[in-house]
Amino acid sequence: MIKNKKIVTLILIILSLKLNAQSGSVYTRYGLGDIQITNQANLFGIGGLDYAGNNKKYINYNNPASLSLLKTTRFQTGLTTDGTKISNGTSSAMNYQTKFNGFSLGFPLQKDYGIGFVLGVVPYTNVNYDVIQTKQTTGSENYKNEFKGKGEISKLFFGISYELPLNFSVGATFEYLVGNNFYASSITFENSELTNSNFQTTYKYRGLGTTIGLLSPDIAKGFGVKKFSDVRFGFIYNLFGNINADTIVSSITSLGSNEIKTGKFKIKFPTRFGFGLSFKYNRRYKLNFDYLFQPWNTFSVNNFNKSGLQNFKRYSFGMEYTKSEKKFGTFWELVKYRGGLSYEQTQYSINGKGVNQFSFYGGISLPLGIRNTIDIGLMYGIRGNTNDNLISENIFKAIVSVNLGELWFIRRER
Repeated sequence: MIKNKKIVTLILIILSLKLNAQSGSVYTRYGLGDIQITNQANLFGIGGLDYAGNNKKYINYNNPASLSLLKTTRFQTGLTTDGTKISNGTSSAMNYQTKFNGFSLGFPLQKDYGIGFVLGVVPYTNVNYDVIQTKQTTGSENYKNEFKGKGEISKLFFGISYELPLNFSVGATFEYLVGNNFYASSITFENSELTNSNFQTTYKYRGLGTTIGLLSPDIAKGFGVKKFSDVRFGFIYNLFGNINADTIVSSITSLGSNEIKTGKFKIKFPTRFGFGLSFKYNRRYKLNFDYLFQPWNTFSVNNFNKSGLQNFKRYSFGMEYTKSEKKFGTFWELVKYRGGLSYEQTQYSINGKGVNQFSFYGGISLPLGIRNTIDIGLMYGIRGNTNDNLISENIFKAIVSVNLGELWFIRRER
């Protein structure tokens, strides 16, 4: 564990030095990395959350209560491409990567009672960085420090919903987190008389959790307002038990590989709370406002709080425009256009300075028949700044999702 503390200290130093290589965000070194808000292009185009989501043609597992609105079986999957340009004010580096988004399958079990079911697997957190630092010793000996991190935690889940009296809906998903994160640091000397060293740490995670959701009925019906319709609010509460982590710390030198330590740890994962409001204006414009909070300052390993973290807060706004509400129409009449923005106080806090992010979103939904669509979501974000020896990042992200629908469980007429 002492060597891990040294790695953290060295990375803090790197944030103020020249960047020679980078394969992701340096900030993902802290905690469990970047939080994956959504892998669905339709949600991504409007800011990523939509806790009051009321779209019957999509699975919205962000709020499991929305499963009660499903009318057909839905299947969703896709790909994400990430690009990150980082800078410390004097130099910069660029990276791209493409990855599979997982999938989700949802279907209505009993429409009269709003009983819907969902299962799937999606990414939950991501670590990906590679930084090289070139320096000289007091004896003018050149050496190179390299710091790498890579890994992902995935969420396997299934859930169910139910419609309560007064048309309120509740839902819950039961979740299993599993994944690996790998961290390495090395020092390489140009002079072969000096010993090169490489330290590696691997964490294997597994643990259980649940998300509970509530979705209101259309509260606009009771007020007789013509321009506003489908006004709903939604809440979610996400809770995890202690996450188990198996750890292997090893070193590699010119003398060979030597295992230093293995162990098992309990990780306290912070709870998550979210709220959303959604409504339609003139029946063609759907607007949503969402808030998400997660206290990452409570994140701990074996009851020891980890440095470099603060409370996570996210505010987002999104809008979707539909030219026509007709079920049947021309291709362009059925196309949906999306846009949004968000502000995040991220979970990262370096040298007592919080790292914030501001993002812009856009998207489009292209119809493939009555029930099927291809959705594209785009994002441009700005995270951090070069003040106080920190790193600024320009983030580019694109999600392409395939959304398929089919009628299942049709009751036969006798």
